[in-house]
Amino acid sequence: MTVEQPTYMDRIVQDPNILSGKPVVKGTRISVEPILDHLAANPDLDELVAAYPHLTVEDVKSALAYAHEAVVAKGRSAARRGHVQHALYPAAPFNWPDMTTGEVGCLLPLCGSAVSATWL
Repeated sequence: MTVEQPTYMDRIVQDPNILSGKPVVKGTRISVEPILDHLAANPDLDELVAAYPHLTVEDVKSALAYAHEAVVAKGRSAARRGHVQHALYPAAPFNWPDMTTGEVGCLLPLCGSAVSATWL
């Protein structure tokens, strides 16, 4: 059986000598992070390419594919460890704030039922 190489691997690279090892578009110093930030704030591809003229549509697709793969891999890793994380509260299941009182109750057996703290 042949293992298919992810589509981003020919365009997104990591090198410890380029931007401290952040994933970048090959041949540039444009990391995946500002591409995602720009698209999250404004999903207009024309404006993204205007802001980063060296990017191609394929580069952007590769950055999105890389980000997708990273999220999937992180989810698999968390599932293997038995951790569940909530998007708004990354510390979950350890601390889950009560939005009405501002108290954080620990959900782990190690903390005991009486442990709480105010987060507001």
